[in-house]
Amino acid sequence: MAELDISGFLCVRHGSGAYLIILRKEDDKIIAFLVRKEMDLYDAIVLAEMYRERWGIENAFRSLEEFRIRTRTCDVRKELVLVLLSYLLLNVWFLIRSWRKVKLWEFSVSLSNLLDREVRVEQGRAFREVKTPFP
Repeated sequence: MAELDISGFLCVRHGSGAYLIILRKEDDKIIAFLVRKEMDLYDAIVLAEMYRERWGIENAFRSLEEFRIRTRTCDVRKELVLVLLSYLLLNVWFLIRSWRKVKLWEFSVSLSNLLDREVRVEQGRAFREVKTPFP
């Protein structure tokens, strides 16, 4: 779990019994959330990291809905293969984005070029195999 660089911490009890936790990061961004019990700085940082990871998962599912392949097939196996393919492509996208900030358009063009190249290679192989004489 990555450690947050915190420059300020505040834990305030509300009349309802909830606690407002405020963390100020080194870049002056604020992280604030409500909890049911009082927390020290370490627990607040751990909870903030858990929320950050959870938020990443939620965004991943939202992105998956945007990239969902819409099919008209009644074959569940085909549908499942397409869903697994979309998960694979989305995970490749997140992996590439974690290495380098890549725009979606740049990624899709490079993926399309790669797939086109592979299809041309396979077509060339099939063409050569057809032209070979039978023994």
